[in-house]
Amino acid sequence: MKSLVVSRVRGKDMRLLLSVLLGLLILSPQLQAQILKAEQKQAPALRDIIEQRLQMANPMIIVDAVSPSDIDGLYEVTANNGQIFLTTVDGKYLIDGKVLRVEAGKFVDVMDEKQKPVRAALLAQVPLENFIRFPPEGEVKGVLNVFTDVDCGYCQKLHSEMPELNALGIEVRYLAFPRAGLGSASYQKIASAWCADDKQ
Repeated sequence: MKSLVVSRVRGKDMRLLLSVLLGLLILSPQLQAQILKAEQKQAPALRDIIEQRLQMANPMIIVDAVSPSDIDGLYEVTANNGQIFLTTVDGKYLIDGKVLRVEAGKFVDVMDEKQKPVRAALLAQVPLENFIRFPPEGEVKGVLNVFTDVDCGYCQKLHSEMPELNALGIEVRYLAFPRAGLGSASYQKIASAWCADDKQ
């Protein structure tokens, strides 16, 4: 079948076909640039539409960016607090939570993948003096950041495993997270630990 099609395209027709293909190749970057400009012009309008709709429910929401998501018909919205969620194009529906991508033998949390770099960037901004640090004696092979509450049983168990973690070359860094809130007994204990000369 291929040879039949090729044999029919001869002489003038072949030159015309090659001219059209060459023209498309030359115009392709220009067309892509025009499409990109059109999308960029549309993006602020789309951002405004979605932001206005979301602010009807919560006036505190400020949208930093809107971009197409991997899911047809949904847009990825990044708020000014770093939170990422999905909305429909009109902002009428918002998905805030797990969105799972199906892969061979597993489910992948798409939203968690999107949030990881945001969380890492926020954590990187925390000055080292705000942590209570437990470095290993030798080379640091890894760092484990822990949001801790002194009254949390799991946190206490992790703290009891500090020697094993340090022996593996893991530096453990604590950040205060009193689950009962400011002014609670847990908060008072954490505040005294963070303000002590010997934090450990």
